[in-house]
Amino acid sequence: MIDAGEITKVTPIGTVDGDEVKLVHTKGGFHLAMRQFKDGSFKPIAAGSHPAIVEFQIEKSLEGSNSHFIPVMMKSEKYKDTKIIDCSKTLGDLSNQGFSLTAIRKNGELDITVSARGIEVGLFKCEEGVSTFTMNSYKLDPLLKSLSKEIVLAVSKSVLEICNKNHIDQIDTRTLRKV
Repeated sequence: MIDAGEITKVTPIGTVDGDEVKLVHTKGGFHLAMRQFKDGSFKPIAAGSHPAIVEFQIEKSLEGSNSHFIPVMMKSEKYKDTKIIDCSKTLGDLSNQGFSLTAIRKNGELDITVSARGIEVGLFKCEEGVSTFTMNSYKLDPLLKSLSKEIVLAVSKSVLEICNKNHIDQIDTRTLRKV
């Protein structure tokens, strides 16, 4: 549960089948998408560390259904240069258990989020140099201790694939630290 004092702002981000979807921003950088039904009730439909990831999760959750997410048109295109990459295929059997990996790439930064059933449970932060990706920090929910090796391996495979696609020769993990 999020206390009212933790909320910094609430903004409309689009609609699903005519129902308004609002993004709740918190002081800690957590974002939660809430669908407001016509009767006034709310339902959480996605969450993450970045608004672009939340929108991506909404769209992904509606794939194959008759429902569609229509984002709000905004004057400033603040996510224009943001690239979202679904890296879940590197998770193997964990993806069948409800886990997903999503990379968000913008302005030389690469963040890979680990989600369990739509809720963020881990974050890996990287920076892109001229020919090097530097992995700086990561955090994983302590409840995932038994799966941490599998998750770190999947994230490593994802970073390696992104490096190969972008012709980046080196991955520097010397500064990697757990936060």
